[in-house]
Amino acid sequence: MQMVKRIFLLIIAVWLMLIILAPKERIYYLLEHRLSQWGIVLSGEKLHWKPFGLKITDAELYAQGIRIGKLPEADFWTLLFYSELDTGPFLLSPDIQKILDLKLSKARLVHKLWHPETVFIEAEGNFGHISGRIDLQSRKISLRLTAPGEPGVLKRYFRKDKKGWYYERTF
Repeated sequence: MQMVKRIFLLIIAVWLMLIILAPKERIYYLLEHRLSQWGIVLSGEKLHWKPFGLKITDAELYAQGIRIGKLPEADFWTLLFYSELDTGPFLLSPDIQKILDLKLSKARLVHKLWHPETVFIEAEGNFGHISGRIDLQSRKISLRLTAPGEPGVLKRYFRKDKKGWYYERTF
């Protein structure tokens, strides 16, 4: 029994050291490079190391060369088999704000090892609450507006069914 405890403690210690000593900034820059292949660029961000992740501040988001907005703060943390990105409010650029009157107060992206091809999404803003997923294998985004009421400015992008408002698109 003592041997089993020692082996279990050794496995946990190695796992924790892998997380703490993992090159988190390198992983972030690899993800940033992958996003740039789709025309999504983050610039001006400052990265702050944390034992289980990174804190990202002052990131500017560009899509296809157009400034979309600013992300004042985001927290990324991982346990290797479960990773999460939590953001605070996202500030749309004035040009985009004229087109879309959206206010994103918080968002969460989750990736789980037991669902390696899926990124789960939750977001809240003046549109209500959205939950959904991005299927990386089939390159499909599925979102559902779960808060009651009308989607407002999102109405032209969402469709209505028996369960409420939803959005689906491939990329």
